[in-house]
Amino acid sequence: MNPPSVYAIVPVRNRCNVTQVFLSKFICQDYDNLKIVVIDSNSSDGTQDMILMNYPQVHLIHATNHDFWTGATNLGVSYALKHNAEYILTINDDAYVSHNYVSSLVKLIDKYNLDILGSRIDHMGQPGLIWSLGAYCRWGSKDILQLAYGQCWIDNLPQAIILSEFFQVDSLPGNGVLIKSPVFKKIGLYNQIFLPHYHADSEFIMRANKNGIISYITPQIIVYNDFDLEAAHSSAFSDFFSRKSHLFIVPIIYIIFNYCPWSLKMQTFFYTCFYPSLKYFQCRYIKILNKSRVLLKKSIKKITFVIFSFVK
Repeated sequence: MNPPSVYAIVPVRNRCNVTQVFLSKFICQDYDNLKIVVIDSNSSDGTQDMILMNYPQVHLIHATNHDFWTGATNLGVSYALKHNAEYILTINDDAYVSHNYVSSLVKLIDKYNLDILGSRIDHMGQPGLIWSLGAYCRWGSKDILQLAYGQCWIDNLPQAIILSEFFQVDSLPGNGVLIKSPVFKKIGLYNQIFLPHYHADSEFIMRANKNGIISYITPQIIVYNDFDLEAAHSSAFSDFFSRKSHLFIVPIIYIIFNYCPWSLKMQTFFYTCFYPSLKYFQCRYIKILNKSRVLLKKSIKKITFVIFSFVK
C-alpha cells in the first residue's frame, strides 16, 4: 500500500543556481509518494530549461511576472488538489532539508492526526540559531506578524519547547508547512488579491485557526535557510505601496481588519499604519531642516565675506 501522496509546491523566479541546488537534493527524499511541483514566474535566466533538461520527474508550471509568491503557490496547490493530493507541502527553493524530512513530517502529522504542521527554520550558516518557530501577533502594538523565537539559540529555548514534539501556534511562515488537502477545500486557497506576496502564508494559517483548524509547529524537524544575518529590509516610504514589500500596507490593513480584536483595532492601525508614516515624514522634515540650516550658514558666511570685503 502506498503512503499518502505529498505534493511539494515550490515557487521560483530568476535564481537558477539556487533552484538547481535545491532540486538536486530534494529529489533524494526517502519518501516514496512525493511529487515535486515547481511554479516558475516567467524566469529569464534559464530556470525552466534547466528543470526540463535535468529533472523530468518534476512537474513544471508556468506563471506570470505578476503572480508573485501567492499567485504562483495557488497555481501549484490547485494542480495538486486536481490530482488528488492528500498532503500539500509549501517550501522555498532556498531551503535545505535532510533526506528524511518529508517522511518525518508525514509520520508526525499522521501519528497525532494533525491538519497543519510547520517546521522549525534555522539559519543555514549557523545551525542552532533559530529564524522562526512559528509566528504571532501582539495586537495593540507595532509587533504584528512577528517571528517567534527569532535569533534565539536552540539551547536558550525553554526546556518544554526543546523537548516537545509539537505545539500550537498563531501563525506560520510558509517555508516548510505540511497541510492536509481538506484544509484547502474548507477555507480556500491563499489570498492573492489582498496579499499578493508577503504575509499570505501567515493569513492562511490565521484563517484556518479562525475556522477551527488548529495549526502546530515541531521544533524537532528543521528547514535550514540561507539567510543573510546582516541584511535588513528597506523601510522607504515607497515600500508601503509596493506589492512585493513586507511593508505593503494592503495586507497589513486586511489582516488587522479581519483578525485583530475590535477593542484593539484602532490602536493597532495607529502603530502599524499611521505611526510609521508620521515617523517617516518626521525624519524627512528633520533632514530638510538640517539641509536648510547648512545652506543658511553657508549663505551667511558668503554674505559676511562679501560685506567685509566691501568695507575694506
